Amino acid sequence: GEGIGKVMQRSVSKRHSRGKGRNKLYQIAIQKNQGHIFKCNLTKKRHQTFENRKKQTLNTMIRTGVNQFFNQYQHAVTEDLSFVIKNQKISRQVNRNLAEWCKGTLQKALEEISYRRSSSVTVVNAAYTSQVDSRFGVLLGTRKGDQFFTFDGEVLQADGNAGRNIEARLDDPQISRFMKSPQVREVLIKRTVSFLGQRDLTLNDAINLGWFNPRHLKGIPKKAGGESESPVA
Repeated sequence: GEGIGKVMQRSVSKRHSRGKGRNKLYQIAIQKNQGHIFKCNLTKKRHQTFENRKKQTLNTMIRTGVNQFFNQYQHAVTEDLSFVIKNQKISRQVNRNLAEWCKGTLQKALEEISYRRSSSVTVVNAAYTSQVDSRFGVLLGTRKGDQFFTFDGEVLQADGNAGRNIEARLDDPQISRFMKSPQVREVLIKRTVSFLGQRDLTLNDAINLGWFNPRHLKGIPKKAGGESESPVA
């Protein structure tokens, strides 16, 4: 639904600043032994009221968006976000945003509304859908905010680019729904090497030109990334 991202972003920022403020006041109350601070504290009543109101707003927006989609289409292709993030440094921020995404509410809305309207929903592998250039299906270019900067100078709308990649996964014979992220990355790197080879370029050339992020090569066999400096056709 339109505007969901803004509602979630605002909620995440407010929750973060509120939590920091509560922690500071809690420490002051402990240090000064001010019992009346705890006695007069409204605990989470006000916060819970805000949370309930926010959930109602998001639920309405999600269901409105799903209904509008099925007004035009009979088949929805969605990404599978049921993954575990091992990097603890990233996981706190990402998990907070994922919680705000109301995955359960969205999935429930898709299932209920698609069933009621005799439509269908297919879930695909979500790995790297936001980092692939949807025009060629390769790991070239960079996403910054709501823009995706391609290797050849074009600027795509980031969500639109990711959406086209999700749609392409439906008919991708090499990337199944339950493939692990490193396996998906290896497939994409091989495609990228082949794409560059057709233009007489190597992966090292792409790295030097700033088209390819070398972090994608972490944990990937050298053969997948192209051992030699010669182009791969």
